[in-house]
Amino acid sequence: MEKRKLGRTGLDVSLLGFGCGAVGGLMIKGTAADQERAVGRALELGINYFDTAQMYGNGESERNLGRVLKSLKPDVYVGTKVRLPPTEPGKIGAAIAASLEASLARLQMDSVDLFQFHNAVVGTTEGANFASATVLEEVPPSSRCAPRASCASSASPRTARPRRCTASSMRAPSTPGRSATIS
Repeated sequence: MEKRKLGRTGLDVSLLGFGCGAVGGLMIKGTAADQERAVGRALELGINYFDTAQMYGNGESERNLGRVLKSLKPDVYVGTKVRLPPTEPGKIGAAIAASLEASLARLQMDSVDLFQFHNAVVGTTEGANFASATVLEEVPPSSRCAPRASCASSASPRTARPRRCTASSMRAPSTPGRSATIS
C-alpha cells in the first residue's frame, strides 16, 4: 500500500484509510466478528489509518474500533473528531478536552494521532459554527497543533514517531508561564 505524509502532520499514512462512519454502517451496526475481520483485512492490505468520530453511531464506532484494535494490537494511526453544540463563550477549550477524554475512553486508548475540530470555523460565531478568532483565543495553543506532529521537535527518539494527542495535552496550562504539551 502506498503511503503519503498527511499534510504537515508528519504522519506517514496509507493512501486509503479505513472510515468507521455510518456509510455502510459496519463499525456501528455490524457484528463483532465482521468488524474484526474487516479491520484485519484492511491491515493485511497495508491500511494504517482509521478514522472515527463520536458522532458516528453516538460513540458506537469509537467503542467498536477500540475493541477491535485492542484485540488485534496493530501499529496504526487513529483519528477522531469533536463536534461541539453551541458552547458558552470561554468554554470551547474545556468542551474539546472533555470530548477527547470521552473519545479516548470509548476507544480504550491513552491517545490518538489526529484530533479534528469538526465544527465550521467561520467569520462570526453563530449556533454551532465558531468564529476563527474565538477558536484561536479559547483553544490552548498546544491543542491547535496536529497531534503526533506539526509541533516543533515532536518526534519521540524512542519510536521516531511524532507525539500523540492526549486529553491532558488539550487542557490549558494550570501554571502561569508554562505551556501545555502534546505527549
